[in-house]
Amino acid sequence: MAKLPQMADTDLDAVISFLRSDHPLVAADPTPDVPSQPSLLTKLLCQVAWKPFPLPTKEILRPTGEDPVALGKYLAINLDCFSCHSADFKTNNYLEPESSPGYFAGGNQPLDHQGRVMNTPNLTPDKATGIGNWTEAQFIRAVKYGEKEGETALVFPMIPYVQLTDEEVGAIFRYLQTIPAIEQQVERSVYD
Repeated sequence: MAKLPQMADTDLDAVISFLRSDHPLVAADPTPDVPSQPSLLTKLLCQVAWKPFPLPTKEILRPTGEDPVALGKYLAINLDCFSCHSADFKTNNYLEPESSPGYFAGGNQPLDHQGRVMNTPNLTPDKATGIGNWTEAQFIRAVKYGEKEGETALVFPMIPYVQLTDEEVGAIFRYLQTIPAIEQQVERSVYD
């Protein structure tokens, strides 16, 4: 489940409007709901370990394209890129993502459809182990179309983000170029 405590009010309004729309993707299903019956332990953990994030105290504005680095940071956090591309889901800091251990240095291990570990790559500007030698055009091509010279750039659970504009993906790239470079070689997960 996505954890997006820093989503802009306008984007949150758009999500709610879509969920309330007549779009077929969100049409009501006539199947009756089965009431959930959480155990006492689940209820306790929801109050202690899995507490909800605090509600914002002021309006959260969405950055514009006039500041591509700020827009890139906003997108990289709210598209949950940092969550997979940091050290571990268990140590991610969703309220202050930049404080997450291994922020964008990769090494996290989500699973693919077959339950196999998929190591996430280093997206810091480190020239030896990250994307420090990539061009913005290469990054856009990889993120939007899953293509990299001579090989597939993306493997599930990462999917191509074709719905993003070149400007949005370019903004993410520009933001990633501003974060601290972390030298961390991550072995690429390749399965036949």
